[in-house]
Amino acid sequence: KINDTPLPTQVFEREKATAQAQLVGGSYFSETVKQVLLDLPELGATAQDRYDAVFTGGLRVYTTYEPAAQQAAEAATLKVPDSGGKYFVGVAAVDPKNGAVRAMVGGPDFETSKVNYVTQGWRQPGSSFKYFVLMAAIEAGYVPNDTISGASPCKFPDPTAKDGVYVATGGGKTTTITGQTQVSSNCGFLRLGQTVGLDRVADMANRMGMSTIESYTGEDGSTGLRETPIPSDILSLPLGSKEVHPVNMAAAYATAANDGIYNPPYYVDKVTDAKGKVLYQHQSEGTRVVSVETARLVTQVLAKNVTGGTGRKSALKEQESAGKTGTTQENADTWFVGYTPYLSTAVWLGSPTGRDKIVIKGRAVMGGDYTAQVWQAFNEPYHALLPSIDFEPPEPTRKGKAIRYTNKVDRGGTTKKPTTTTTVLAATQRRAFGFAAIAAPARPLFARTPNGYRPPMRPLDRELPWCAGRTVRELLAITGGLAIVAAELYRPGPVDPGNLAVYVLATLLLAVRWFAARAAAVGACIGAIVQ
Repeated sequence: KINDTPLPTQVFEREKATAQAQLVGGSYFSETVKQVLLDLPELGATAQDRYDAVFTGGLRVYTTYEPAAQQAAEAATLKVPDSGGKYFVGVAAVDPKNGAVRAMVGGPDFETSKVNYVTQGWRQPGSSFKYFVLMAAIEAGYVPNDTISGASPCKFPDPTAKDGVYVATGGGKTTTITGQTQVSSNCGFLRLGQTVGLDRVADMANRMGMSTIESYTGEDGSTGLRETPIPSDILSLPLGSKEVHPVNMAAAYATAANDGIYNPPYYVDKVTDAKGKVLYQHQSEGTRVVSVETARLVTQVLAKNVTGGTGRKSALKEQESAGKTGTTQENADTWFVGYTPYLSTAVWLGSPTGRDKIVIKGRAVMGGDYTAQVWQAFNEPYHALLPSIDFEPPEPTRKGKAIRYTNKVDRGGTTKKPTTTTTVLAATQRRAFGFAAIAAPARPLFARTPNGYRPPMRPLDRELPWCAGRTVRELLAITGGLAIVAAELYRPGPVDPGNLAVYVLATLLLAVRWFAARAAAVGACIGAIVQ
């Protein structure tokens, strides 16, 4: 629920944790249930009435808590080496069918840290937020096989940035949306977010129950933080630059597992008085956010991320799963959020007091490391006694198309694609001219730029030998062919007219092919040097 209630300016303040208390995780669920009950209007009109009902009213409270799941979640956090309280692990597991929270590890233990990092902690989700970009793109009509450039660095006009340009790194080649997800390409998803529209991305996140915090200044000059919807005016939004709650991430991912229907996370199923009279009964309020096909296509992509992408360490032995890793700037927070048809789970690892770089055993930690392992260690025993079921497959889609995004400071990583020409000739011709001359790739000399053609990435002092070398190689290929013809004419014995005709024709075709493909480029190259 979004409201203007001020939040503590330091939401991670805690007592000093001991090494022994590092990863215990107890009491958070019961404390969360207590707070829910104290806010239930069905238990009293005033705060005092509700307090009396909760602590002296003999209530019977039926929660979503599953003891076996909680035990598995707490045991799974031990996958992270003890850091003596420097880093904490948060786990939230949500039933996709109704939003019921089945297990929760909010920190080391409630007595050590009074803050529940799953429900109260605000942390940047990093690349796990790309889920909302993916969902918005598929809902807008794009398909997983559509291609987009992941070339890095990528640039975007930004009046608030230095020199008016926002620059991001982390990408790769031009590949499919599925491929960009598997490598967690920052530039690929930034371009995809711009193509789809950040307003759609933010709206998608907000409709799945996400919120964040912003600083504010009150009328009396006081400052603080308050909860607010996800904004759409931040270029880095696809990279997870706005703080969120882990439990909300688990519920949002559950939407894909539930065929596009979102259920808010909840903790209390029913409350009765001492005589059994029902005072409160939870009603699931599922809301369709995206189509069934969109949800299934997103699941298809994220399942491939588990089998062949950054989420490989989360893979379960028998049960199919889907998910996305997340690593924030300077490795200050790492995430893995994933789901099966049975359960959606978010795992967060980070410093409880700030944005300290996570270094364990001398190595900076990524989302595909310990958080993915904790996710796997929790979900493996949880699913052990459940029948293994696959995700429902989506309907076939259209063929993939190229998504071409450009702006005035970024060409979207687009360049003129190299073309390869391979001619298949008879054995006598291959013997005459050799494989190198016949099947050599006809690579373009230039990449198209806004100002015309120019040799790519070649210093001026290398232009002349480069152009001359290319020209000499082309002429040598033709000369070699003519030499073979001459040898046939002057070899002892009668000339075979059929053989000679084949050699002459092949030489002419070779000359025409090379001159047609090379003359303009070589001429332009020499012309550029002369100028």
